[in-house]
Amino acid sequence: MSSLSQFIEYCVSFYGPGGLYCLGMSEDEVTKAVRLLDLIGQKELDLDSIDRERVRDVVMVMRGTKVTTNWEI
Repeated sequence: MSSLSQFIEYCVSFYGPGGLYCLGMSEDEVTKAVRLLDLIGQKELDLDSIDRERVRDVVMVMRGTKVTTNWEI
């Protein structure tokens, strides 16, 4: 992924309305999750599928959903 905006679009294409795994995530939710992950700074964002799944988990937590992960949120 060459830019943050492309990564956000990539995440929305998976988890947004009509996405591959349609969870109804908005671009705003994804953007907030990306910013939060960047602020936490546990690791540098690679903007890859692992980061996409981390974004999904953060959005789910922001929505109040209990999430089981292999990493600390």
